[in-house]
Amino acid sequence: MVMRSKLQRIFSSIVALLSLSLVFSLSPALAKPKLLPKPQKVKWLKGEGAAGPLTVITINNVTGSPGQTLYDNFLKKLPKQGLGSEGYLLEVSAEKTVIITPHTWGYLRAQQTLKQLRDPQGNYTYCQIADWPTDFWRGAHFLIPNASAQPAIKKLISEVLVPLKCNVFLLGVGYSYQFPSHPEIKQNGAWSKQQMREIAALCQQNGIIFIPEMGCLGHQSWGTPPHALLRAYPDFEEPSEIDPKSSDFYCRSWCPLHPQVNSVVFDLIDDLLDACQSSYFHVGLDEVFVIASEKCPRCRGKDPADLFAKAVNDLYGHITTKRRKRMLMWGDRLLSSARTPYGAYASSANGTDDAIDMIPKDIIICDWHYSYFEEYPSLRTLTKKGFHVWPAVAYDQRAARAFQYAARSLKGNKSLGTLSTTWCTADNIAYLLSSASPPAGFTYADKARARAKALQAVLAESWNPD
Repeated sequence: MVMRSKLQRIFSSIVALLSLSLVFSLSPALAKPKLLPKPQKVKWLKGEGAAGPLTVITINNVTGSPGQTLYDNFLKKLPKQGLGSEGYLLEVSAEKTVIITPHTWGYLRAQQTLKQLRDPQGNYTYCQIADWPTDFWRGAHFLIPNASAQPAIKKLISEVLVPLKCNVFLLGVGYSYQFPSHPEIKQNGAWSKQQMREIAALCQQNGIIFIPEMGCLGHQSWGTPPHALLRAYPDFEEPSEIDPKSSDFYCRSWCPLHPQVNSVVFDLIDDLLDACQSSYFHVGLDEVFVIASEKCPRCRGKDPADLFAKAVNDLYGHITTKRRKRMLMWGDRLLSSARTPYGAYASSANGTDDAIDMIPKDIIICDWHYSYFEEYPSLRTLTKKGFHVWPAVAYDQRAARAFQYAARSLKGNKSLGTLSTTWCTADNIAYLLSSASPPAGFTYADKARARAKALQAVLAESWNPD
């Protein structure tokens, strides 16, 4: 009886100790913060609390500085090419906070991580971090919403894209801008120059490249109703051999041989370049199905590849040769559907693919593929021709990872990184992921939540895929 009583007391003591241990192990004060994107290298230090004073050190001035030990700890773990413009070393302790970086952009990325280390009470989890991006360009692509949603887009950038270390914001503007050169080209909810300038300034402040996109040649409608350009200038249209009212009709095109189309389009491009203050311009050029139509007196009997190449070269001549801006385009019309597994949308079945040999090789090709394939032969096709590619993915995360892996396996640094395309207006994502509130009666796009989730995953894995 005495023995049993002693055993019970011992057992109770053990249970109490285990319970106390469990309480401490689950204590939120000791939980490590979840950093997204995950840094490349992290060493957690003992303790948490207020952070010591901040010292920022350029990579060339480390010797003898407060960051010497931090640098020495990670020296052998850094990439051979160095940290790059966005890489950084970070130490947070009670005694000091140190950021070591080669560039202002690296300082911005370090600050984004530092904010995630701070809890609501203002305490920091002490650590040392070495971090750099896997992908050079980590982009997010959205369609432009109504101008009234511009404040929400600011929150999308500052609260979602910036923490995820996105560095390219590609906005499909189309004709949703108040073009000063051609006010007759009107679209409801169009943005003002001031609104565009505010987005450009916000991107610049956060180390993000702002790229406007205007769909050229094709995509001049969805179905029957023409977009603003063809509404204002109906004679610019390439007449389709398929009735636009037919269920088989996809979207309208402009005629690449119309004698006035380029002068108007170039004015619109200049307006957007001025408003967005960008060194880049995306011209679309995807899914051009109406081309070399037998109903067009100018294009009848012409080679679709020649016509497509002319449109590309005309745009390049204005954007790159004259304006000194880098041009981007979607790559599907340069790929043969007969020699790739992609189908008639993500590759060409209407004879435009031979244009691949007729256009300048310094155009950045956004190679988009949204389905899973064992191989992505377009990457080799385009890079062997001399192009830089920017692989574009969507919300199938298995397909996205496979395409990203294939692109990173390319030799010669011809892949710029990853572009996450949402193909919905940016306000959808802003209302789901930021503090912006949707207006009454707002209807979300199809699969908006899946698109938002994929965007977060793709951007995080573009920084660090591990």
